[in-house]
Amino acid sequence: MTDYTYSQIEIWVKQYAPRVVFHPDEIYYPSNAEWFLNRTSLVTRTANDVTNNNDCKNQDTLDTISPSEDCQDFSQPSKCSYFNISPESFDSTTEGDLSTATCYVHVLGVKDYIELQYLFFEPFNGNAQASFEAKWFGKSSTVDTGPVGSHQGDWEHITVKISNTGDFIGAFYAQHSHGTWLSPSTIRFVEGKHPVVYAALQTHASYGAAGVFTLYDKKNGVLIDPSVTVFGVKVGGADVTGNGKKWDTWASSANSLQILKIDGLVVSGDQTVSPSWLDFQGLWGGPYEYHYSFADISKRIGEFVWAFIKANPLVAPAVLAFASFILSIIGSVSIIAAIATALGISAGVLVIGVQKAREFLTDGSSLGPTGPTRKGYWQRGESTPYNIGVTTMKNGSSKIKIKFSPSLALTSFSSTPDENSLYAFYADRNNTFYYEKSGNNGVGWSGRKKVSSVDIHGSPAALFYKSKDQKFLYAFFQDKNSHIRYSVSSNGSSWSNHTLSYKMQYNSGMSVTLRGNQIYVVYADANKNLCMLSGTIDEKSAISNWNQVPVDSSIGSIDTVPYITTYNESLFVTYIKDGVSYMWQCYSVVNKGDDGLDAELHWGGPSIYTSGDLPSGSTPQPAVVNDQLFLIFSNNSVPSGAVTNIFGVSTSASDDPNKPNTYTLSPPFPLGISLRISHNMGLASTSHNSPLYLALRKDNYLYTSASYIA
Repeated sequence: MTDYTYSQIEIWVKQYAPRVVFHPDEIYYPSNAEWFLNRTSLVTRTANDVTNNNDCKNQDTLDTISPSEDCQDFSQPSKCSYFNISPESFDSTTEGDLSTATCYVHVLGVKDYIELQYLFFEPFNGNAQASFEAKWFGKSSTVDTGPVGSHQGDWEHITVKISNTGDFIGAFYAQHSHGTWLSPSTIRFVEGKHPVVYAALQTHASYGAAGVFTLYDKKNGVLIDPSVTVFGVKVGGADVTGNGKKWDTWASSANSLQILKIDGLVVSGDQTVSPSWLDFQGLWGGPYEYHYSFADISKRIGEFVWAFIKANPLVAPAVLAFASFILSIIGSVSIIAAIATALGISAGVLVIGVQKAREFLTDGSSLGPTGPTRKGYWQRGESTPYNIGVTTMKNGSSKIKIKFSPSLALTSFSSTPDENSLYAFYADRNNTFYYEKSGNNGVGWSGRKKVSSVDIHGSPAALFYKSKDQKFLYAFFQDKNSHIRYSVSSNGSSWSNHTLSYKMQYNSGMSVTLRGNQIYVVYADANKNLCMLSGTIDEKSAISNWNQVPVDSSIGSIDTVPYITTYNESLFVTYIKDGVSYMWQCYSVVNKGDDGLDAELHWGGPSIYTSGDLPSGSTPQPAVVNDQLFLIFSNNSVPSGAVTNIFGVSTSASDDPNKPNTYTLSPPFPLGISLRISHNMGLASTSHNSPLYLALRKDNYLYTSASYIA
């Protein structure tokens, strides 16, 4: 483990401290924790007892408070402790005090990275907005939702991820129960390397730009868009950010930046002194109760109706009539009785039902959040895979339309160490075979060029070969006669073309991998049988000694394009057969050739997944990321409204010698890519501290992305 000095940590903490920009209409600003505690009382509550300890000014014993158990149901014999804002100073406390606000920092070592977690505390969290987005025409707008969702106390944060040498990698902007990773190219920096954070109006969720942002739900780790579209108007919750007051957290005031704790690193001269409140196990806000009058509801519905009409003026008569009907039901007992008579049920029953609905609409209560040390990210770091965002590939100003799934290859033609280029290969809608080149960030692309004058009739496959004296980029594809071809380049720009005698299923795809100087190609033939080829790369970039590798006879025909990768000197082949996904490990047996490569392969049998079946979806594509084998696939089982269906699982081989082909899978996890696809992907990665690069096809358009998943 690398040793650090406290002064070096301080330099990085200040160097990457954020600027927080508030909305112009913000009324609830940050404070430091002590300022808030001096205006609150400590309440310990059980089913039969309420104890007010009105001396939060004595904060030295807050870490001795036992953890709260159940703060939602006080009818149960559980214990709940929380800070409660004093009624006499409620308004002045909820406003906060930006002039004395402190940005708190937790420094956490995670694997080969360091996370700088910048935390902001606001005494009060207000409500979100309702968004009315015009999908056809009209004008989009947002409307205040009132006190629903408001609560005392609010801990927000962003996390800056740096290398163990202090280089900026990315930043995680926390938003309610989730968040978004942003790469350096998508972050606005000021005065050097300070990332800008836009705090959402009243909710203080963190975003990288000013604008309107959808509020997502989260289910089984997947973000769900709960919005609904009615008559061309998308209606849902939203956060709104804007350019108001600015808070430079690195400013020279005594309380502006404070390191709370350093974990996971060896630091000499550590000067951090954690305050007692840091380990407080209760809630940072007591019950906040609100009540809507009928007049409040009428006003809110009127604002919603007006926003809806602005988004689609054509539906104004219908919307106004429906709103009037709803208000008349809520406000009139006589109308309720008339409806009950028409339905043939008891008016009393319906009145009680409507009264309960009124209570739901008009009354509510919410509690404050837990403290920083009780958050998951404090202990383990940010769990969301770090995704750099999605790039829409364009030819000029037009989005690129493709015909088959794309492919990727990561190359290093440059003599500069660690300077890689990413190549994307694809067929346009006219079957023309193109490639594009990008730097190793996968964001900026050079513009498309032809790989070959021969038309392509299936998904391509690409790989990069590098030895001491040779560097070759190979792109495999299928021609109109179903023959397998490949183009090769020694400089990444000029290509020579070669044709093989082997034929494959028409309009299908293939996959390639490299082991030593042997290339392996897997594909399905005209009868959908799994096939494998091997060839040897010679000194002039051509591939010689092509051979058909015998495939285990039990496999037979398959349903999908097969995929292959090399991991720990074995070949791993995946495919779907009869709706079931399989992974075979092909390992070497018999003897070795003069070059040290094994002369024959043995098919070890289909693997058995021991941690539950993979969800249905595309063929699980094997990929090696940071020396670990993953399977990447599109998941057909995601809930309606999910923003992504691109998932991965990590694999681990069984230690049981009697089960050499048994693999345990991790639970499926989303890669953090805000895109839903229905096709296979192009994947590329290197061995260490590398993201997984992806080329994606959605609605026949081409996209690229990258995620740090290990």
